Amino acid sequence: MTMHGTLLTQDFLDLSSTWERIFVKKQYEAPAVFKYHGRFVAITSGCTGWDPNPAHSSYSMMPLSGWNDSGNPCVDAEKQTTYHSQSNYVFKVPGLYDAYIYMGDRWKGGDYFSDANVGESWHIWLPIDMRSGYPVMRYYGEWDLSIFDKINRYRRVAGVEDGKTYLLLSKNANKILSEKNGQMQLTEDDDDINLSFSVRKNGDGSFVFVEEKTGQALDATGGNLTLNELTGGESQKWLLRDCGTHDGYYYIVPKNDIQKCICNYGATASANGLAGLGEKSDFAACQFAFCFDSQKQNMEPVAEEGDGQYDKWMQSMGYQKKEIASVNKQARGRKDCEISVFAREGSLVITPLKEETVWVWNANGYLIVCKKIQAGETLRLKVSDGIYVVNGHKVVVSDNAK
Repeated sequence: MTMHGTLLTQDFLDLSSTWERIFVKKQYEAPAVFKYHGRFVAITSGCTGWDPNPAHSSYSMMPLSGWNDSGNPCVDAEKQTTYHSQSNYVFKVPGLYDAYIYMGDRWKGGDYFSDANVGESWHIWLPIDMRSGYPVMRYYGEWDLSIFDKINRYRRVAGVEDGKTYLLLSKNANKILSEKNGQMQLTEDDDDINLSFSVRKNGDGSFVFVEEKTGQALDATGGNLTLNELTGGESQKWLLRDCGTHDGYYYIVPKNDIQKCICNYGATASANGLAGLGEKSDFAACQFAFCFDSQKQNMEPVAEEGDGQYDKWMQSMGYQKKEIASVNKQARGRKDCEISVFAREGSLVITPLKEETVWVWNANGYLIVCKKIQAGETLRLKVSDGIYVVNGHKVVVSDNAK
């Protein structure tokens, strides 16, 4: 009925005394939790024995508290069974912008109490669309990593700059503001109908949005959202109100009617729908982010969406934040050091010929040891079987290793 989250001890080998009950009475299982731009995101499953069910996506600024549900991340056919799978892991692809892969188990089961033949089960891998900041999953019978170039073509920005050109992304529909069939709609990505706006800031702090192709301005005359000839009048002035969600979303409010804002009338991640002006509320349907086209423009995308709680919490327990990228740059691939390293009886035996900082990495890229050793001193490190990199030297630890 309830999941438990626990902080590990410093060596990652045991549970600490810091723990909390999460997803209380929601009966979730199979958590696949990952860090996204400083926030925590989870994809979980319901509890229906061996039978698949709709996935749940959730997010939080903290790992052990504050989790908010954001619905089923799957949006097309078979979404009610998570494409006949149950979450097991979310993998971030190294070297690609915001490329996350959902890994799911397709259990081979039957009656809950009978032999389910789990050894004959298999996996499903699918790309996760994270451009809105919240997971969206679609089924692909065949795909490769180039799909992320399409998924992540439009990227949210943290702030809006005068003179720059942006598209508007709906938070809850993950679709672009467009003009289609003479109507303002939220639609799929399509250069022919998606609206790109040049932003012009006025002296009073308001903004005018000029559509790139036609030169028309976004207009709120008569309570309707339209494109009209650019006049710079009051109906074409817009105010931006930060949503306070730390994810780059705004309420876009007409200056001549501040009780309203641009809203999604009914579009979803799987269906187009009308957009217009509605009563301002804190619903996701009223929240829009400014995006740039990464194929045409070079801007800084949103990179940090945390609110600082997590870092303060970790620091309160004595942990210090380290820039892993800079550590990797210093340590990986070093072959200029004078060092003797070999495997013996389940241990790494390391002896530098001069004073040396020894870096030991496992095959998953995790730093196991970083320690300064004097010339002639021997470090014997007990490790499990596997491949290790010691100051640029690959070492295999195995019962069969020679």
